[in-house]
Amino acid sequence: MLRWKEVEGNYPYSLGFTKGMVAYFYAHLGRKEEAIKMFNRAAESDPGLSAIAHVQFNIALGNFDLAFEYLGRAYDVRDGGLYDVKVFPIIDPIRSDPRFAALLRKLHLS
Repeated sequence: MLRWKEVEGNYPYSLGFTKGMVAYFYAHLGRKEEAIKMFNRAAESDPGLSAIAHVQFNIALGNFDLAFEYLGRAYDVRDGGLYDVKVFPIIDPIRSDPRFAALLRKLHLS
């Protein structure tokens, strides 16, 4: 079992982002309740947690509508995480959604 203390301080991103990614993996392991609690703590500890982090986490939970809401927010604030949205594997589950194609058009990536 991965323990938070094993990665804390050894990751080049913000503490909130790191906790968010650990929560993402917990969600993929089917430990959704733990993942949600961990992600909420991550968002509390890092109020600037990017919209892309929220997108990734909601995709892991299967909350695609919420993921698209956060993609819209990412677009509105020109989140730097959008630069690889076309090829980033975490996005794969929503690629076939027409909303994703619309986003790519808005980003001039289609």
